[in-house]
Amino acid sequence: AVPLTSWIIWPPPFGFPPAVLGALGVFPLFFKFYDSLSGFSCPPSHIMTPSRAKRKFPQLSLADGSIKYCCVFYEGCHDDARTNLAIAQTAAREGALMLNYCEVVSFLKEQ
Repeated sequence: AVPLTSWIIWPPPFGFPPAVLGALGVFPLFFKFYDSLSGFSCPPSHIMTPSRAKRKFPQLSLADGSIKYCCVFYEGCHDDARTNLAIAQTAAREGALMLNYCEVVSFLKEQ
């Protein structure tokens, strides 16, 4: 999280001019727009208080009071089983031997 005292500046951080309007005014709207691009298929973006953020993300340091809020958004959802199946099907189509289980008998190590 960017400390509030550090980003009431011009030019605003991240090269994002609407950031000067304030974190609670612009970013939630931006993240809801971002949610809409996914068709709302991911968990919704939301804002957390500093105390809730500390409970959910204990690695955050809140001792100096630098975190005023925490905005959580999801970059995307990914079906890894579908990806793995697509990779396996492509490998099989290209001639790879596909096995669900294989016993390891020995290892070859080149010097």
